[in-house]
Amino acid sequence: MSLHDIHHIPKGGLYTLIISDHNLPELRACLHQKPDTLLLLTTPRFAPHAERFKAVVEQALPDSKLLILSDGNYTGNQWHGANQWQEDTISPFVRHHRRPHILNINGGTKLMTLALTRFHHWDGIDYIALDTGNLERIPADLDWKRKPQNLVTPDVSALQAAELYSSVSLLPNNPLRTNPTSLALAARIWHALEHSDPALMNIFNQLAQSWYTARQAMEARYSKDQNPALFEEAAMAWWQGFRSLSPEIVSITEGNISLTGSKRHLKHFQNWVGGDWLEQLVHTWLSEKLPPHAIAANVQS
Repeated sequence: MSLHDIHHIPKGGLYTLIISDHNLPELRACLHQKPDTLLLLTTPRFAPHAERFKAVVEQALPDSKLLILSDGNYTGNQWHGANQWQEDTISPFVRHHRRPHILNINGGTKLMTLALTRFHHWDGIDYIALDTGNLERIPADLDWKRKPQNLVTPDVSALQAAELYSSVSLLPNNPLRTNPTSLALAARIWHALEHSDPALMNIFNQLAQSWYTARQAMEARYSKDQNPALFEEAAMAWWQGFRSLSPEIVSITEGNISLTGSKRHLKHFQNWVGGDWLEQLVHTWLSEKLPPHAIAANVQS
């Protein structure tokens, strides 16, 4: 393939990149190229990053073969080491794969990038600038007179981005979120906390003490005689809201408020009051501005 074919480089082939701390640009580039083989170069420091990157790409591109090449003694900061690594390990591997051969230079040290660009006749060199987010495919001969090819990369989901940094899992959605009163109640809580609403603050403090003491049971009971502040008009408006949210848990009678029921329902209520309301509210706000792939809810690291 001629270097002048940069604007007609097909998908597939071998895609080579260097793993570093932040690999989101490289992921976007990989999803664009859909290589037959993806070669991840890493030093010992970034070996865990390489494994996480490999796992994300394997899910997104199941037909691509992924390989990690690492030199246990090389840190990326010595010129002689960079040349030795590419001559002994990288070069023999690259030359046995069919073209196109694309090099991504977003990651790695400057010495590693310089060594890689010099040792092989690449069909193109990819780079995504931080400020623009555009993928540029630079002519492999680095002829500045010829314009690079500007490529559109696929979107990366919020979950994929998170998985580049940590092992994550998705928790089941709290069924109370589907209650038609839950979103309005979450908005009320947000507004009340902004103004340090004393009635709500007192209820939250009482619930925290009860749930901490109850441990596994999570049940709570309050009487007007022992805690009259929980039965004042402002507080009762909140209890009514909680009862509408979870009528199988919240029971209100003359002079008594009880939070009882099955452990499963109690756990849903405790989780929602303990913070799921905020995630539900923020998710709604973000959904008004962002596409669905850019938001991930119920994520646990």
